[in-house]
Amino acid sequence: MSDVIILEDNQHVRMHLGKIITEIDKEMKIYGTGYAEEALTYAKENEVSAFIVDIHLLDYSGIEFVRKIRDIDTYMMTPVIFITGETAMELYLYRRFHCYSYLVKPFNYDVAREILTEVIRCGVKTESVEKKKVIFNQRGGRFIFQECEIVYIEVLRRKIEIQTLDGRYLLSGYSLKEIRMMVSESFVQCHRSILVNREYVKVLDKKNNSIILTDELGIISYGKKYRVNFDLF
Repeated sequence: MSDVIILEDNQHVRMHLGKIITEIDKEMKIYGTGYAEEALTYAKENEVSAFIVDIHLLDYSGIEFVRKIRDIDTYMMTPVIFITGETAMELYLYRRFHCYSYLVKPFNYDVAREILTEVIRCGVKTESVEKKKVIFNQRGGRFIFQECEIVYIEVLRRKIEIQTLDGRYLLSGYSLKEIRMMVSESFVQCHRSILVNREYVKVLDKKNNSIILTDELGIISYGKKYRVNFDLF
């Protein structure tokens, strides 16, 4: 069973978020508290798959809590959703703590459910499936992606375009064949230069040789030669 920590000093907000998570997945185990130290102790003693963290807590700040969490190897890339009333902090939180997303108070049900659904679908571990990371070594450092957040990968002359849920990344130095060895069977080749994550395939448009992606993520090319890869789709 997966664990999610809701670290929020307002009990009503904790209960509201917990209810939404349960609606999305009844199997989620939720631990809620307003104290950062309690949450830290719980995280050290249990396997937590996502953190929902308010900036202002009852003992010390949510930012300090996430700083401590990121120092633990297990949680270096674990999804964190910040709860804040300060929109100006958005960019800082993304850059400093690799924040998955954020909720600005007062948030409505639809916004909260959309964000939490993304985390549970892509960021949370289940008992049988580990979160898979895809790592690209580049001259300036390493780029680490959660595989389930990668929509598609296109390679042209060893120039790599990686489209993820939060943006596009341009890398280099890998062939499509090499990348196929790095990713799971969730990715299928749909074009001589493209691997697509089947989780984001909405429509196979055979007439126009294209794939319409989910969530308005765009349209990519679809070669006739690779239709067999989608026979059991």
